[in-house]
Order: sequence, then C-alpha cells, then structure tokens
Amino acid sequence: MARTVDLILNGSRFVAADVGAANGLPLEWQPLLDSACLYCVEPDPDAARKLADMYGTKPGIPLRVLPVALSGTGGSRCLHRTNVPTGSSLLPFDTEMARDYCDPSYFHPFITVEVETRRLGDVLDEVEESQLDLIKLDTQGTELEILLGLGQERLGRLLGIELEIGLPGAYRGQAQFHEVQATLVDAGFELFDLRLARADLPRRGDDRFYRSQIFNVGPGDRSIASRLWETDALFIRHPAALLADGDGAALRRLMVVYCTYRFFPEAYHLVSVAQSHGILDDEEAARTRSAIVSWHGHTARAIAQGALPVTW
Repeated sequence: MARTVDLILNGSRFVAADVGAANGLPLEWQPLLDSACLYCVEPDPDAARKLADMYGTKPGIPLRVLPVALSGTGGSRCLHRTNVPTGSSLLPFDTEMARDYCDPSYFHPFITVEVETRRLGDVLDEVEESQLDLIKLDTQGTELEILLGLGQERLGRLLGIELEIGLPGAYRGQAQFHEVQATLVDAGFELFDLRLARADLPRRGDDRFYRSQIFNVGPGDRSIASRLWETDALFIRHPAALLADGDGAALRRLMVVYCTYRFFPEAYHLVSVAQSHGILDDEEAARTRSAIVSWHGHTARAIAQGALPVTW
C-alpha cells in the first residue's frame, strides 16, 4: 500500500492528526502508516504510553504521540473524569439526554480536576509542524472548539475533517450539528458522510427492557425505532480553490483524503479535472489513476476478508 499512496502523493508530504487517539489509529488510516506524517494526540498518560508502545515498535513509521490536553483557548480547564475514561470531558455531562439514556455506571463515580490545556495550533507550532491535511477528533463534546484552535491559516489549508457530534449529546454546552456544519461549510468544506449511532431508551439501566419486557421483540428489531445518539461526520474540502490556484500538490493530498474514506470515484474524477486544468500532464494522470484503482482493490479485498468494516 505504501507505494500506492506514494504514487498518488508524488513527493507531496501528507500530515494527519488523530485527536483523542486512545484506541489507536482508525482502521481507515492504516494505508497512511508508511507514507504520511502522523500525530496521535492523547491526554491520558496511560493511553499515551500504550500508543507509544504500539507504534514505537514499528520501524520506519513517522508517527509521534503528543500527550497533551487540548481546548479551543488553552489555559486551565476543569476535566470531568468519568468512571469509564472514554467518557471524560472538559464539559459537564448533566444533560437530560445523559440522565435519560446513559448507563449511570459509565459516568459515575466521577471526579473533577483542573488540567492545563493547549491550543492545537500552539502544539503544532511547538513541534514545528506548519501543515495539517487531515484530522480526526473524538473528545467528548469539545471537537469544534479544538478544531478552531488550529487558527485560520491552518484551517484554511486543511483538507479533511472527521469528528464526532452529539445528537443532541450527553455534554452540556457542546456544539450541535447545525453549528458544526455551518462553521465548516463557511470554511470551504462539504459534508460527505455520516456514520450514525443510536440508543434505546433504558429503564433502570437496562436498554433492552422496553423491547424485551413490554413489546416482546429482540435487539435490533425494526418495529422499534432507536433514537439518534451521535454521529461521526466527515467533511472534505471543496477542490475549487485548489484548482483555481493550480495547487497540484494539495490536489494530490485531497485525492488521498478521498481514498482514505473510500470515495474512489471522486478521487478518480479529480484526476481528470486537474488534467483538464493543465495541472497534471497525461503521464502523471495515468499513473495517478492506476494508483487509485490499486488502492480500491486493496480496500475491496480487505473488506471481503473481514479486515475492514463495510463502512468507514
């Protein structure tokens, strides 16, 4: 896969950051491991050490773990540390949604502690990283403020954003879907995909109670609707400005974003558009198309073998 990605990039440097990376890089990002500069941002010390152990044993992988807590403004913030670490957030979780739908043992017992946070833009300045092409954020309600902490210049060059959005969410004060979409559309992005998660209304912590005890149906039975709980949303930059600037390197990186999330037709089409604008010559276009088709073949085989889920 490394050669395939390298052929598309054609020498262009690709940089991606996974913010809230406790469980390791997304499976969709695995083809980038040998070709991209990757950052895992994880504030939990134990999780950060595990990430360093996980990827530090693989020679040649340009991956760096950044054990810092992020916010939109930096400075001291109150961390609500929950019983299950993945629920911890800078935002309180005493919403009606949390009370009605969440298993109390997920949040409770909890403690609040003061933590020092950094802006993502400042952290990247510190490691002398001026570029960021792709970012994934899963930070329990603070995704948008952390993203905006990149600063206008980096946000203006960013090509792909995957982030979790509550619907309406368990955290008080988190950005709602319409706010996230409006902000990112104004910044030049298009909404490409949603991966939805749903929740059943529980009774005394049992989310199967109404299905099994009242309506006598099993989990997933479609006669009972499950409420939208949250979504992973994928936004990708519209290529118009890159085409107008004749920025072939950025267009190649945009093709990599498309392929990472299985939008292979969009990547293939962009080659033709760049060729028609005189940004890619015929030979470059042919090599790039071939690499995109090869990447798709690798993905199709991985899905057939169960190594990748059916959806991103």
